[in-house]
Order: sequence, then structure tokens, then C-alpha cells
Amino acid sequence: MVRSLALLALIACTGADTDDTETGETAETGETGETGETGDSGDTAVERAACTLFDPPEVDSKYALPAVLSETGCVDPNDPWQLVDSVLPYDINVPFWSDNAVKTRFVAIPNGGKITVLEDGDLDFPVGTTLIKNFTLQGVKIETRLFIKHDASSWGGYSYRWNDTETDANLLTMGEERDVNGQIWGYPTRSECGFCHGAAAGGALGPEIGQLNMDYAYTDGTMNQISKWQSLGWFAADPGAPAGLDVFTDPWDATADLDARARSYLHVNCAQCHRPGGASHLPMDWRIDAPLDSATCDAIPNNNGGITDARILKPMDPDNSLIYVRPNDTGWRMPPTGSKIVHTEGVALIGEWINSITSCPSN
Repeated sequence: MVRSLALLALIACTGADTDDTETGETAETGETGETGETGDSGDTAVERAACTLFDPPEVDSKYALPAVLSETGCVDPNDPWQLVDSVLPYDINVPFWSDNAVKTRFVAIPNGGKITVLEDGDLDFPVGTTLIKNFTLQGVKIETRLFIKHDASSWGGYSYRWNDTETDANLLTMGEERDVNGQIWGYPTRSECGFCHGAAAGGALGPEIGQLNMDYAYTDGTMNQISKWQSLGWFAADPGAPAGLDVFTDPWDATADLDARARSYLHVNCAQCHRPGGASHLPMDWRIDAPLDSATCDAIPNNNGGITDARILKPMDPDNSLIYVRPNDTGWRMPPTGSKIVHTEGVALIGEWINSITSCPSN
């Protein structure tokens, strides 16, 4: 059954035909998309492999993936850190702060699947899409995450923890922590994945037009990523020439506009929750194109954390602005999940930005 499961995953990642002509095996799926296979014990198992397009199982709300990364079909089984050739690497202009972890990103789009570019630059991926992210910390391979679009409105996040010998990674069913040379790394629960990757943010967070609009050094040459995806036929409609599309400003480019730098940082690190319909359930909106309005600027928070004159953002006063205070506080912390270490550069950028705001815009 493991052989067939890996075959099913490999089909979706590589776009191979379902008929395995070398072995004579055929990967079959029923009308519901379930794989009904009979193992040596005679018991029928419902399995779900990464990078494949299947309907949700009827038995419960979870998706069963291979127990080890090497069997997903999205990676080289002999070297699971390496993705199969047809899984495309990508990068983004402004990475989310992940406690100094270094990340590499990949995407697998099902054959015939089309991406729709939404009005705000977000991407609506086809069902069956798998986003893959490798994490290293202090040079140690620690985690591979798979983010799979199971149906039109839901994604599932799955974490594989790399073993100490760095030969493979094991699927986690709950959150864990690991000491990496004195730094504690947290592996998210599946519900924690959904906390940030919510419906209001469209599920997938990293790949959007302003993030992807950059060159990437592919094995066959350097090319703008949006142009590359268009050349592969992935977009439902041509998004247009990259020169005419949004590009998120590098927060660490000191020559760039300070407001653009800060808004890029807030969009990536805060706006997944702080937007209309987001998990925060508050009216503030930190999306890159949202106005700095009365819901944010000089707005009195529901919880001031003991700061007498606290505001969400108080012009020229970072110490009384919760958008500065909370990311700088390891106890009363923002974000509440996904990070254990204060991003000192990010906090300093927000403080500098607040000091540059002399008054709230007229509403």
C-alpha cells in the first residue's frame, strides 16, 4: 500500500499518467476521490497523499498523509530535502518573521488547474494545490510544511519534523517543541495553521502578486516569477506585464519610502488576522492598501494592557502604541502564535514609522 500511496502522490506532483507502465500497477480512485486499497491484512484503508487531488474522507475531518515525508511523492525519496523536478520553487519579496529560520518555498499545481488573480492581488489557487516550505534553523533541518487546498473553501496544514540524522521527516499530529542549539522551535498544531491561514486571508498567505513580482534564478535561467507562472499556463487570465503590477517594498531597504516599508511589513506579519473578517475580530486593517483610519490611528484599544494612554497607534508615540508595544513584549505578545522571539528589527521599523506620523489622517 505504501508503494501505491507514494505513486499517487508522485502522479500529482509530476503530472504523470495514472497507468504505471513499468510495473503494471494502476492507481485508481473512486467517484468520490477516495483511494480504497486493501492491504495485506485485508482491511480497507482510506489514505490521502500530499500533492494529490482527493475529496475529503467521510470518516472524519482529518486527511491522512504518509507518515514520513519521503513517501509523499513531492520529494526525492532518497533525499527528501530535494523536491521532485516538477514542483516549482518560488520566493517572495517580504518573508514572514519566523524566529530567524531560513525558508525555501515550492508549489505544485494540479494538471489543468488555473489560478485566479483577485482584485486585491491575492491568488485563488485551484483545488489540489500544494504549497511546500522547508525550514532550517542555525543550519539544522527542522521542518517541512505542506499546505494543501482540499476543496474550494478549505486548506489543510501539515508539519513534518526532521529527524536528528536529517534523513527524513515524520508527520506530526499535534504541536511540539524542539531545542535547536539553545533556541526553542515550535511546531504548530493543525488548528494553529488555520488560525493564521484563515478564510478572510484566502488561506495561502505568501504567494500573491506583490510578493511574487520578482526575478527567480530557475535552473533554466532567471525569469520574473509571474511571467514564469504565466508561461506554464497556470493563470486563468494573463495578469499583465510585471512592470505594471504591484511589488511589495523591501522593509529593510533604507533608501525606500518609510511608509511603504512599514506597510509591507505589517501586511505580511499582521494583516492575515487584522483585516475585515480576520481572526482578530477587531476593526483595524493592516493590509498594505488599507487606509490609516479611525479604527487604527488614535483608536482606543479594548485592552490597554495597563498602559494608561494606550492607543492602537498613537502618532509620534511608539511607547503608547500597541502596534509597537505588543510585538516587543514576550508575554503579551503579537503575533500570539508562530513566533517565540521578538523581531527587534521589525519592532524598530514600526517605531520609526510611528514617529514619522505627526497626526492621524482626516476621515
